Amino acid sequence: MSEKQKINGINILLICLILLFILVTIIYISNSSSNTSANPERNLSNEVNNTNNIVTEVEENTTSETIEEMDFNSEIIKSLNPFIGAFPTESLAYITKIRNIDKQNIDNDFILKYAFSKVTKEDWSESYIAEGESLSISAEKLESYIRQLFGDINYDKTDFNNEDVKYDNNLSGIYSVKYNEEEDRYYIDVNTGDVDESVIEYLYPKAEKYSDRIEITVHPIYIRNCGESQDENGNSTFSYIAYKHYNYETNAFISRLTDTMNSIWQENDDGNIEYNKLIQGIQEKDLETYVITYKLNAETNAYEFYSITSK
Repeated sequence: MSEKQKINGINILLICLILLFILVTIIYISNSSSNTSANPERNLSNEVNNTNNIVTEVEENTTSETIEEMDFNSEIIKSLNPFIGAFPTESLAYITKIRNIDKQNIDNDFILKYAFSKVTKEDWSESYIAEGESLSISAEKLESYIRQLFGDINYDKTDFNNEDVKYDNNLSGIYSVKYNEEEDRYYIDVNTGDVDESVIEYLYPKAEKYSDRIEITVHPIYIRNCGESQDENGNSTFSYIAYKHYNYETNAFISRLTDTMNSIWQENDDGNIEYNKLIQGIQEKDLETYVITYKLNAETNAYEFYSITSK
């Protein structure tokens, strides 16, 4: 065999190897495409599963936040609870009329009224002269409640009242507060009204602590005074009915929860005062829900008002 024939043989062999490689490659690509086309759902399912795994991990990280149930009578909750001052019904009426508000939308009037809900009878005891006379507290005292609830917030010392939040036309608890700049004091005129008027109470109170906030949850009940009547022995008594809702625009009680009661309270076997059994029988799921949120200020390590939300 000549040298030229040897070179031609080698070239032919190389060409055959290249063609074989190309053929194998084409067959492999064809099979891969065929598998993808034959079962596209499998590939899509794999992608979805991968996505779901990512979402699940995110959700688990989000919802794994530790929640601590707090003692509702603890000092920190007492300092934040706006319903334990001298005007609990009026404070509840004010909040249940507002229903929803957050820190970005509060005004000066809200700051003063919300802080005033913390004022107790002891705060004005030294100013008491006689029934019907004006009471007073120092501006410093009200400001201490403002700082306690709102932190370092700007506000104006001015007059305010709750005459726009009448509940069932109640007269008791309607107050007018006037600021005396010269004395730096607030003078308070309170209508004592009738002790047997309609009231707002709350059931199933709860306080929960999260990593960045505290939430206070209450479920109000609207108890209507239906007027005076005679019991079976001919004695005068008042009757009451509890409702789920109250419409402040129409002054209407909505969604009756109990039969007529001759008292809101009763004495239990231990001699302690508790709610009437009909009220005790009301379930949490049948009531409105209000959540008051206080966010943790990382700089001061104090909790500050953030929002009120109703459900």
